[in-house]
Amino acid sequence: MCGRSAAGETSMNIQHRAREAVDVLRCHGPAPCLETFGHLHDRLDELIHLGEPIVVLDLSDVGEIDLGLVAELLACRKAVQDAGGVLKLVLSAADRRAFREAGLERQFEMFEDEDQAIESFAPETMTYGIP
Repeated sequence: MCGRSAAGETSMNIQHRAREAVDVLRCHGPAPCLETFGHLHDRLDELIHLGEPIVVLDLSDVGEIDLGLVAELLACRKAVQDAGGVLKLVLSAADRRAFREAGLERQFEMFEDEDQAIESFAPETMTYGIP
């Protein structure tokens, strides 16, 4: 069963918006569970079908991420990379610390906010292929 937020929400809400050439998926609500990751996979599949996705996944506004769900994040990262894209994470301080302690800093680029994640992309990535 999915987690429940203090407001009684039981599912994670995913908002999509574009900033420059980066697709930002911002998640709100209780900590994601296997049920709600299906929605995330669907959103990423949509971006992958558009070609070479450049994605920032912002999980800073969800409850504590259960490390049991890291496999799902790894699958998301692999799907995006296989499509020639990049996936970067925005995580809370506690989740960044837990990911580092688990040795996941080699698997994910992690940031404390969306602006830092977007600024970390090389300038040539941000041009939509326009010289």
